[in-house]
This record gives sequence, structure tokens and C-alpha cells, in this order.
Amino acid sequence: MEDQLGQLIQVAPRRNIRLEENLDKEIERFVQDQDLTIDTLLEACYLILQEDSELQARVVSQALERLAERKEAGKLRRIYSQMQKLKG
Repeated sequence: MEDQLGQLIQVAPRRNIRLEENLDKEIERFVQDQDLTIDTLLEACYLILQEDSELQARVVSQALERLAERKEAGKLRRIYSQMQKLKG
């Protein structure tokens, strides 16, 4: 049995990921409908991306756009928070 256990995939510790609210709901619904988990969906997506450089480029481009949007939103939230403190 130890040999069998040694051959199983090793799962890394849990990660917290923050998703856009609407996407979080859509992804949760999708994985439930497909009888998957978010973890296994993410793993499978990554493995497919490793095999398809064109798709990988599209995904990376989309991810970079989303990252820029999140950074901009963070800056605006910080500025707003600082303005509120100055008013207070």
C-alpha cells in the first residue's frame, strides 16, 4: 500500500485565490455541473496551455489586461481611502 501511496500525485498546500465576483459564481457553477473542483479545473487548464502556445499567448494577454485593471482599481481605492481620511 505504501508503494501505491508513493505513486499518487502529491498535492501542494491550499492557496487562497481571489476571483472577480461574477466569474467566481460562474466557475463554481461550471465545476459543479461538470462534477469537478476549481483546483482540478485550474490544473487541467494549465496542462492544456502547455500544449498549445497560441492559446497560451491569448490567455497570458487576457491575464495581463486583467492584472492591469486590478492594479488600477487598487490605486483608485487607495486614493479614495486617503481622501476619506483627510476629510475625517
